[in-house]
Amino acid sequence: MTIVAQGLSMNLKISVLSSGSVLLDGEPTALDNLAEAIQKAEPATDCVLYYRENAASEPPAVSGEVMHMVIAKKLPVSFSTKPDFSDYVDALGRTRPRDEAGSPPEAKSVFAKARQAGVTIVTPSRQLSAIPLPPASKKMEAMVKTLPKIFAAEGPHNLAVIADTGFANGRSALPIEEAARAIPFLGFLIGFACAGHKVWIFDGAASSLEAGLAESDALLVDSVMLPSLPSDWMQIARKAVRPDARFFLHDREPYRLRRVVPSDFAPGWRDCEPEGERSYCNCLLTTLANGSVASVVLSSESPLPNLAELTQDPEELDWIAGLPFRYDQLDFAQVLGNLVGFSGGVANWARQEWTFSPVLASSKGNRRPVFVFRWRSRLGKQILEITRK
Repeated sequence: MTIVAQGLSMNLKISVLSSGSVLLDGEPTALDNLAEAIQKAEPATDCVLYYRENAASEPPAVSGEVMHMVIAKKLPVSFSTKPDFSDYVDALGRTRPRDEAGSPPEAKSVFAKARQAGVTIVTPSRQLSAIPLPPASKKMEAMVKTLPKIFAAEGPHNLAVIADTGFANGRSALPIEEAARAIPFLGFLIGFACAGHKVWIFDGAASSLEAGLAESDALLVDSVMLPSLPSDWMQIARKAVRPDARFFLHDREPYRLRRVVPSDFAPGWRDCEPEGERSYCNCLLTTLANGSVASVVLSSESPLPNLAELTQDPEELDWIAGLPFRYDQLDFAQVLGNLVGFSGGVANWARQEWTFSPVLASSKGNRRPVFVFRWRSRLGKQILEITRK
């Protein structure tokens, strides 16, 4: 290992020879010893300088094992074409002389270039590979219209994606089929790019996480990457992205997109409730069932209740902070109609008082509180009072 003059980082110089031998800092090493050295490295400060003899030929099997170790540790990799590591391959595939520190391409400049293209893959070694976009067609236009709404406003926007990009390391050309196997939702990402958005994909390594999320309006994380992300990845993300940015998790098994929000409780994030009046009604009753306030009044002449005012429980407040509601934009008539419909009052609007006992799911488990509904209308003013018994 070469200690950098500043004393803040170290480089692991790994050479893979055509014979299958592996060198660490110029000395032959066994894979077990190499694995131990890699495990001691820190992704935030350390780097692998990688050289493969006769790179144009078929690589020996051991090279795959070496790269697997490096990728599993999430270490940045800087590729060299010379055995003395005196050069490196930059983000555009050009050979450059290496500076004394032997540092990999600087993360901020790499992601600044990545944000200029349609769909760009940033490899663990911070090389860039662009995914070609298909020509405009009616089929593509139709697909774009079916894309999920992941941005808070009209575009174009920037979408950061955390997914497996290790397959692209050291590759100048990427077959689209291979990229799609590594990133199953690649078709949707191409659709977002065709809609005018900028999309870049990287592995979320600690050394490049903040730079990779800068200037993004939404973040989409492949669920298989969660175990390899830093434990505080959401806290880093919420500070690095743009204001009003949204967070999504793509579940591989059901092939489902989930919106998630930051949380002060483990694991640092939670599922986000749906938007809209019906979801607000569910959350209102849940908060009323669990909170410290036992009664709430909804009036057609007043703003709808802010749920944070109905509880003092830290976990409930954490959940409420992640809700998507903009209270001033919710429609009172729809909220009233949903609540009355939920509780059975719609069958007889002349009835001014009735009870309702729904099953509500929360972090505290399923509960069945009893609510008393009192409804009245006077001179066009509508009032609904809900009390927990």
